[in-house]
Amino acid sequence: MSDPVSPKSLEIEGYKEKIYRLELKLKSCRDEHVTEVEFYKEEADSHLKTITQLEKVRADLTCQLKAVKSKFEECQADLMDKSQEVEELKVELEKQIKCNLKSSNIPIELPSNCKEVEIYKAANEELKAKIKNLEATLLSQTHAINTKDEEIKDYKRMTEELKESVQTIQSNDNKNLDDHRRGNSLFSELDSRRVRVEEELLRLRERVKTLQEDKMNLQIKLDKGDHKSSVILTQLQAVQKSQDNVNSEISKWHSEKLRVVDRLTQRLEKLRDEYQTKLIKISNNVDPTDFRLTEERDQLLLQNISLNKEILQLKRDIKCLQHFKVESETSQIIKSVHAGKGNTTTDSNLTKNDLMTTDPSQNCKQQ
Repeated sequence: MSDPVSPKSLEIEGYKEKIYRLELKLKSCRDEHVTEVEFYKEEADSHLKTITQLEKVRADLTCQLKAVKSKFEECQADLMDKSQEVEELKVELEKQIKCNLKSSNIPIELPSNCKEVEIYKAANEELKAKIKNLEATLLSQTHAINTKDEEIKDYKRMTEELKESVQTIQSNDNKNLDDHRRGNSLFSELDSRRVRVEEELLRLRERVKTLQEDKMNLQIKLDKGDHKSSVILTQLQAVQKSQDNVNSEISKWHSEKLRVVDRLTQRLEKLRDEYQTKLIKISNNVDPTDFRLTEERDQLLLQNISLNKEILQLKRDIKCLQHFKVESETSQIIKSVHAGKGNTTTDSNLTKNDLMTTDPSQNCKQQ
């Protein structure tokens, strides 16, 4: 006769059976989730590789932006130097104009005035050479700025492509990740890295925008430098034109002086020949023992004295003509300087007809 089964043993058997079923269920769940975990790990590795590549691209872009920034700062410093050089040239031009104005109040002889004109020519040639160098430098800087603009456009396009790739990764993550995966630490790290990459891309876009604004400001400064260079070139052209006028006046007065000197020389030679002829005639007719001066000899002596006076007067007139020529040249220089600066002075400058009607002897007396 067998022992009756107690209710506790039946309950224990029931629990054992439940535990066995739960263990089987747990084992099946583990087998199912192993493949899913492997799939998620492979996907996470691919995302890590993509993020690593994006970080490398970001590092390259950062280095390139630093290089662009350094080149931009060099261009800006060079532009400041060239602007300062333009200002110095402008100050030097003002000094030369002031020197020309001061020289109008100083009596100058013809050789010294010619030397001063040569000095002005050399200074103008030097200024023209400097302006050509500045124009070449401005052209090179403009070319460099255009090159940097193209590089910035390329960086912007690459940034847009990176942004699109990040958005694609983000959309894929949003589709594939569920609440359980979001709670996972690995995917949380991926999400945080994605956020950091997006922030870095935004910062790079802001940097590109700042560089574009700096480029626009630099272009404005270059335009101002071109305007200043054109103004200085116009003034130099006005000074060159005035110097050409002065040179033409000098050649005209030189020919006039030669003509007057030739005429006076011929007259002096003629008077000297007449005087010698009369003197020989008198010496032949006069008795050597007679030491009294005849009336005709006295007249010849008086004529000789008057001729000497006339010679002195003619020499004085020649000097007055030279001084008058110097005054006309200085007045032409003053007119050209005022024309180059844009100031019209009609009351203080003499016209050509007034200069021609001026008495040279009065100018000499005033000097």
